[in-house]
Amino acid sequence: MQDGVSPSIAVPEADLTPAEMLRWARAMTPWLRERAAAMEQERRISDEVNRRIMEAGIYRVLQPRRFGGYEFDLATYAEAIAELTRGDASTGWVVSFNAAHTWWVAQLPEQGQIELFGAAGDLRVPIALAPQGVAKPVEGGFILDGRWDYCSGCDVSNWLGVVVPVADRRAGSADPDVLLAFMPDGEFGLDDNWHVLGLRASGSKRAVVERVFVPTHRTCSFRALTHRFTAPGHGVHRNPIYRLPLIPTVCIEVAAIAMGLAQAAIDGFVEHIETKRLSFPPFSLLKEMRRTQGCLGRASARLEAARAGTYQLIRRQEARMERVDGGVPFTDLEVRRDLLLVDEVARAAHECVAMVFAAAGTSAARNGHPLERIFRDMAMMSTHRFIDAERTVENFGALSLGFPPYSDL
Repeated sequence: MQDGVSPSIAVPEADLTPAEMLRWARAMTPWLRERAAAMEQERRISDEVNRRIMEAGIYRVLQPRRFGGYEFDLATYAEAIAELTRGDASTGWVVSFNAAHTWWVAQLPEQGQIELFGAAGDLRVPIALAPQGVAKPVEGGFILDGRWDYCSGCDVSNWLGVVVPVADRRAGSADPDVLLAFMPDGEFGLDDNWHVLGLRASGSKRAVVERVFVPTHRTCSFRALTHRFTAPGHGVHRNPIYRLPLIPTVCIEVAAIAMGLAQAAIDGFVEHIETKRLSFPPFSLLKEMRRTQGCLGRASARLEAARAGTYQLIRRQEARMERVDGGVPFTDLEVRRDLLLVDEVARAAHECVAMVFAAAGTSAARNGHPLERIFRDMAMMSTHRFIDAERTVENFGALSLGFPPYSDL
């Protein structure tokens, strides 16, 4: 435990407050909106945008103070991500995961954390969540081979994390069967296979790894994180936020993006109806029509539902911090309850986007219209593994009735 140990890496702005970070994020929203179309064409967030995010400190929002981070709370993180998403969903997507992954890195052994955060605390690390490839145990670590899809933000990263099954595991062994493992830039290649409907600027390409050695201190058991709720990094930091269960934190990562997308849709709709007129008599402005006003009210209600669900997820994690050192165990059922809730957050956000898109008329469906891009981004987000309501409800129902769940997540 590092109680009483001063940070070994200086924080870029030692006096930065959560309120100031959020002001930065809100100020960036219109600036990002102006650049969203160009980044979508490039299929990656720009170096300029990445630099501004770094300058604002948002990648460090959940990063341990000892390693040059701000160690702010989950609510500050979620609001910052929602504001960035409000400007551009792909930027929000990349920053949401890369910023939260500094929290993931805090689960590693201390030596691994020191290595990843480096001398300056500058860490931008996508994590390919789906178990792919193979890890072969060797002396001192593992040899990794394989291909990992969906490495969001890999164009602006300096490390990569992957979830990988372990080969040649001995029967009955206590060794992990699935690892979370990290490697620096230069030890993997990229296959540009990100040609998709939405979230195009997230640059979620495929990583290609060929016989890369990863030392044990840059790995941890993925099942320990997701089901046993333990990690080698749990003795490194004083703040209980770094000893919380992983999956509920991922739920907040996803919910913050959904909340931001719903707000972006309402922003775009209000701007659209200010000048758009009916195509037939009486040629009224759309904003003057009762059905348009009703649509805005219903969509706003769905946004409020998404926001309420996101903050309920945050409150649940904050309440768990009181249990970290108190001997009250976390359970699989409570984690799956959070998966139920993030599905409902995404559902509310999707309904919000769909409502305003349909009410805006055909002109909003033209290529390049902000609502057209937001609609596609929301559709793409809905394909994410964590937003699979049918699997989630079946798993929760089975577990509630005393049966084993049908899948790990």
